[in-house]
Amino acid sequence: MKIRLGFTSVKNIHRQLLVTADTNATSGIGFCYNANSFENHPYNMYWTISDRLFLIQGIDIINEYSILALGLDISTAAVSTK
Repeated sequence: MKIRLGFTSVKNIHRQLLVTADTNATSGIGFCYNANSFENHPYNMYWTISDRLFLIQGIDIINEYSILALGLDISTAAVSTK
């Protein structure tokens, strides 16, 4: 299973995240299952794992009990509808 989550800021900056289920992955940081976020801009969305930022997160199972930490940076208060 793959879930994509998109965010477009009021400044038209777009970020897309991916979480995927793989029986070889874990809920922590795993080689080949997570992709770091190296960009730092005022409108950003990311997964957080152990206080690090990721764009792709692989976990072993996705179900109704799965909890994933999501970070969102917005430098200016505004309404975004996209």
